[in-house]
Amino acid sequence: MAWLCCGERWLECPGHRRAFLREAKAFLAMIINLNRYRKKRRRTEAETQAKENRVRFGRPKEERAAESRERERAKKEIENKRLD
Repeated sequence: MAWLCCGERWLECPGHRRAFLREAKAFLAMIINLNRYRKKRRRTEAETQAKENRVRFGRPKEERAAESRERERAKKEIENKRLD
């Protein structure tokens, strides 16, 4: 680093001070809002979990209810045809 040539008094040297501040500004531009990052990460994880759940439990309530009604109807039909 160029500003070390002035030893302990490098901040007093205008050229080295400008070089240091230029490099420092480059690092400052990399600061991010951690709360925003965490929220985004949580949203992404929740979205991934939702996709997995849609695959796992995938059918809509109407489909499940229709299948249940059909199963009950078939069960009653078989029960009515029984010859005790």
